[in-house]
Amino acid sequence: MIKNVIGEKKTLITYISMICLIILSVYTSGIGSIIALVIFMLFAINATTTETLNILYGIIPFANIFKISPDSLSFLTLLEIITVSLYLFRAKRFKKSTLFWVYILIVGFLTEALCDFSISFMIVVKHIVRIMLMCAITGDKSKPEDIMSIGFYFSISMILSLAITNIQSFYLKVQPYLDMNIEMVNSVAVLRQSGLFNDPNYCTLALTMAFTMLLVLYKIGKINFEFWLLAAFLVPFGFMTYSKSYFLIMSVLIIYLLLFVLLPKHRWIFIVAMAGVCVFITQIHLGNVPVVNTLLQRFVTQDLTTGRMDLNEEFLSYIWENEKVLFFGAGIASDRIDGVWNNVHNFYIDFLYKFGIVGGLIFLFTLCSCFAPVSKQISTKNDLVKFLPLVSMLIVYFFLAGINMFDFYYYLMIGFFCLRINSQKKELEKK
Repeated sequence: MIKNVIGEKKTLITYISMICLIILSVYTSGIGSIIALVIFMLFAINATTTETLNILYGIIPFANIFKISPDSLSFLTLLEIITVSLYLFRAKRFKKSTLFWVYILIVGFLTEALCDFSISFMIVVKHIVRIMLMCAITGDKSKPEDIMSIGFYFSISMILSLAITNIQSFYLKVQPYLDMNIEMVNSVAVLRQSGLFNDPNYCTLALTMAFTMLLVLYKIGKINFEFWLLAAFLVPFGFMTYSKSYFLIMSVLIIYLLLFVLLPKHRWIFIVAMAGVCVFITQIHLGNVPVVNTLLQRFVTQDLTTGRMDLNEEFLSYIWENEKVLFFGAGIASDRIDGVWNNVHNFYIDFLYKFGIVGGLIFLFTLCSCFAPVSKQISTKNDLVKFLPLVSMLIVYFFLAGINMFDFYYYLMIGFFCLRINSQKKELEKK
């Protein structure tokens, strides 16, 4: 992994320059972000689509501060538009099936706008651009091994974004860009870590995707010490979000790592890891790990879904009782039902609420058309680990909405890349 990244010096230098400028932009009224945008434009002119994708994944954890001011549009959208535009200019073609479904999708949005559905022009533009970005990635002769560079840039950026928000002077400066996430646990105020995401739950989803991506690469022999180095930072930072869903899914992933990755092939590492787990559990039992002890208190003082089930039931009842919403949705920009205290916290119900059955099928056909041309490259025989990122994402989305969140498409691409990558054993057989 590190050899691949160092070998792509132009990408690495561009990434480092942009991240430094974006961090400095909170001190310079957005000037750093503007310079970073210019650097990306100069880089993208001579870069491949997959090289620009590495930069995009590195920017995701910083997207909320990659802007001129706290209330302005994130420049991430402009980076995506630049990437897609350059691809179209170079390729001078696009997948006809995807174009067909994109046209149908646009017609659907226009029809909803004329019929007074809840529509936002910018939300529609972002969806279309990201769908075309996915199509560009699968049509740009991308290699399955590209996931190694993506894993590096995304993981490093997640670690860096979480680390710098623990620096008090920076955290105070970045406050206007973020929401405070303070929760009372046993009458004690707890600040839930969310990095530069606005919500700790979306931060945990990003951490989960980064960890599962690295786990896939480690299991099939693409990386070695890099997995332990990056995981040593990613996993503990996740506990600082105090997310119950993160605790549960990470517990399952660690059990999988121990029993199905380390035990069969890395016995000595398994023994050391088991000893570490036993010490960790003992310290939790003694109350010496405050973060985890407080997190476990949330299981005792709150219901498992933190009120999400009640919200889900209200939204499902509303959808079922309104045929217009059931079949055509309430509109892509609709957030919540009148009189309900919050938006739904379930991706699938949110998807049905916004798109309806008809719109949802059109949207799904559009996504499938992006991956159809390279679906034959997917090989998962004897490598079920490749499903981990996709399955983890689908599970976490039971507790989060997110169809309008920019990261949905990027996580979908992570799942796709992991399904395509070959194991070390298969590559040797080919040779």
